[in-house]
Amino acid sequence: SNTYKTDASATLFQIGLHMWSARSGTGSQNAGNQAIYAYNSYGPTFGGAHDFYVSSNMRTGYSNLGHTYKCRIGNYGQNTCRDDFMGSYSSWSISESEMWSTD
Repeated sequence: SNTYKTDASATLFQIGLHMWSARSGTGSQNAGNQAIYAYNSYGPTFGGAHDFYVSSNMRTGYSNLGHTYKCRIGNYGQNTCRDDFMGSYSSWSISESEMWSTD
């Protein structure tokens, strides 16, 4: 639909084998008004500048935190922020993912 969805409580995190790691900063920087981006040829996409984008193949994408979802370390556009969440901007792949909603 090429539109943003609002969710003031949205957050991004990873769960690895026997651990929970690399959570993005608490809350969102833009009051959740750009929490999720809905577009029919994209996979799940979060944030106003596509802070976390998954391509339609559901395996690849990029991590660019800091625009809508806060960085735990560093700032938007810096490798320290990107690398903290996914290890790099785009040199990763997804083996399994889940999305939850409280609605």
